Amino acid sequence: MTNENEMQDVATTVYTGVMSGAMIYVKKEFQINDSKTEILARILNLCALVGSLSAGTTSDAIGRRNTMIVASIIFLLGSVLMGYGPNYVTLLGGKCVAGVGVGFALMIAPVYSAEISSPKTRIAAIPSLLLAVGLLKMPESPRWLIMKGRLGDAKKILYKVSNTPEQAEIRLRDIKQSVGIDENCNDDIVKLPESTKTKGVWKELLLRPTPSLRWILIAGVGIHFFEHVTGIEAVILYSHKIFAKAGVHDTRKQILATVGVGLTKFTFF
Repeated sequence: MTNENEMQDVATTVYTGVMSGAMIYVKKEFQINDSKTEILARILNLCALVGSLSAGTTSDAIGRRNTMIVASIIFLLGSVLMGYGPNYVTLLGGKCVAGVGVGFALMIAPVYSAEISSPKTRIAAIPSLLLAVGLLKMPESPRWLIMKGRLGDAKKILYKVSNTPEQAEIRLRDIKQSVGIDENCNDDIVKLPESTKTKGVWKELLLRPTPSLRWILIAGVGIHFFEHVTGIEAVILYSHKIFAKAGVHDTRKQILATVGVGLTKFTFF
């Protein structure tokens, strides 16, 4: 979980720093006020929420790999709209579309990474277009395949991505147990019992969590809450205004100072 949190923190820091510098030129280009600039800066986060809430159901239906391909395509479309952006509305729409893709990716990429990789390896983030092309050559999550009853396909992938055959067998056995399949079953295709299908996930998560799940939920929400409650994201996002009030009026120097703040956060957080 630490690696995935670090990846998300890096992505957030990079986006916030880039947006801080871009806001200077966007405001001048489109002649918009501070309120519209603030909406533009934060619309991606709001739309990312929509994507993240939809990602779980989508990945269960079409697979982790295919969901990340969809996320890459959505983000690419949003990037094209933002690049084209002849007016404020188009730019805002592009950021919202990109936000949906970001929400999908930030939710599913850690899941895919955890399910496909051995304990010693993790998948790094790469640009959306390269990611979409690269995913075409990447295998599906073995856990998702087993959840669909495709044990033969899952076993082949586990043997490819595990460090040793013994590790592949251990991971295969663990996944079988977690989804309710007899660990001695060697059929390529099996029909899963109705009880293993995902139902009432939100009720289980929020209303009737197990003690271990409750602590995981508290830890996950708590980490992200305390990361943002300090206000560091707002400091980075509006750092160009802070430096302007401090006497730095040259645009390039404001951006350079913002980069320095971002690098400091990246180094120590």
